[in-house]
Amino acid sequence: MTPEHVGGRTRRQRRLHAAARMRKVRTRVVTITVAVAAATAGVLSAAALAAPSQDAAGAFETGHVQTEIAVADMEETFTSQIVTERTPYMDITERDADIPEGVVRRIATSRDEIVEVTYLITSVGGVEHSRTSLAEVVVQSGQAGRVVEGTLPVPSRGAVTEGSTRALGKQAAEDSGWTGVQWRCLDNLWERESNWRTTAENPSSGAYGIPQSLPGSKMATHGSDWRTNPETQISWGLHYIRSRYGSPCEAWAHFLDRNWY
Repeated sequence: MTPEHVGGRTRRQRRLHAAARMRKVRTRVVTITVAVAAATAGVLSAAALAAPSQDAAGAFETGHVQTEIAVADMEETFTSQIVTERTPYMDITERDADIPEGVVRRIATSRDEIVEVTYLITSVGGVEHSRTSLAEVVVQSGQAGRVVEGTLPVPSRGAVTEGSTRALGKQAAEDSGWTGVQWRCLDNLWERESNWRTTAENPSSGAYGIPQSLPGSKMATHGSDWRTNPETQISWGLHYIRSRYGSPCEAWAHFLDRNWY
């Protein structure tokens, strides 16, 4: 038997048989092209695709099948913009239940700056994706600090009797811009110091009058009748509080802490 007739088939017959088998295999290959619009900075992924069903078998036998799937809902819109923002120095606010309400203290802790920063911001689908700082400029320097706000309630001592020294004090406080909690602080302070009595005198220290001036003669700067005139005493007392503490609530806080002001 010649080499051309090995296995009962000629060499030509074997080549034709092999080519037919290859064509049969190729009819069962499905090529799927997924068209996805992707931007430079993003990577989009599609869900796993299921194997073809038996209903598509006829298509496999007819020839090479190519299917394109457009994933429109996965398309992303990338936008870029340049934005300038100012970052100010920030105060940290704390609340202290041991300090009377009406007291607000700012304590500088460090130097800080207001910085103007220019960013290149990239957004994906309307949501910020990244930002890159392009430039920074210091536009103002200042002090960052801590703000302490008192929350200790200041009690109200009730209605003020018309014509009383309390009534004179309340009106004088209002004229100085101290109402509400500031008036309550003053009312409690001078009630504790003198019970609003014009002639109240501390036998130990010699402090005198409604504001308990020490010595009492200091009040002469506001009137020679400082011994008996409540208006003179109140005027001096409010001036003292403003110059030393800034407000009645600060004076009241000092009194609560040290039992004097």
